[in-house]
Amino acid sequence: MRANTLPKNKPGTISCHMRKFRSRSSPRIVEYMFSFRGKLMCHRIALVAGVLSLTLLLAACASGPTIIANQDPTADFSAYKTYGFVSPLSTDRAGVQAILSGFLINATEAELNARGMQRAAPDPDLLIDFVVSTQQKIRSSSQPSSSATVHRGRGGYGTWGGYSMSVSTTTVTQTTEGTVAIDIIDRKRNQLVWEAAAIGRVTDKTRENLQYVVPAVVSEMFKKYPVPRPE
Repeated sequence: MRANTLPKNKPGTISCHMRKFRSRSSPRIVEYMFSFRGKLMCHRIALVAGVLSLTLLLAACASGPTIIANQDPTADFSAYKTYGFVSPLSTDRAGVQAILSGFLINATEAELNARGMQRAAPDPDLLIDFVVSTQQKIRSSSQPSSSATVHRGRGGYGTWGGYSMSVSTTTVTQTTEGTVAIDIIDRKRNQLVWEAAAIGRVTDKTRENLQYVVPAVVSEMFKKYPVPRPE
C-alpha cells in the first residue's frame, strides 16, 4: 500500500498551522503544530511505550475526559466517502507503527465505517492523523485536622482571656494529565476540516486496560463529528 501524502502547498501559503484548544471550564491550553510541505510534516512527540500507553487512559476520571471539537463550516462532510491515514502517524516511532497507533486506527475505522465511509488508497477523500501528549500536574489542598482552646488564668481566681488554635493538614498530589487529538484533513484542498481533543487524568488502572479505553474515548470524540453514527 502506498503511503498517503498531502499535495504540495501553493506558493505564498502558510506552511505551519497552529491550533489551540481551550476548555470552557479551565484555562488549560493544548497546543500542537502541523506543517504541510509535500506531505503532512509534524513535530513528532518522542514518547516511550509506557508514556504512550498512559496518554489515552483518560477514562480514569469519574466524569470522563473533557472533549473539545472544531470543524470547518465550509466543508460538506456528506460528500466524503473514503479515508486513509497519514504515514507515518505522529504517534509512531522511528518509522515503526506503535501499539497505540493501532488501537487508534482500529477505533477510528469503526466510527467512520459505521457512517458509511470506506478506507481507501492511495487517494482518499480524507487523511487522518493522531497526536498524543502527557503533562504532570501538582495539586495541593488544605483542611482542618484538629483544634484546641487555650485558657489563661490567675491562680485560684478563675480564668480570663484565652484563644483557640486549629491545625490544618496540607496534602500535595501529583497526577498525569493526558491529551489525545484526532485531525481529519481534506486531502484535495490540503485543509484541516475537523479536529477533536480529549483531555483527562491518567491512572495506572486504565493503563492496564488500554485496548478497552481507547475505543471508548474515540467513540466519545466522534459524538461531536458532523455526520452522526446511525442508530
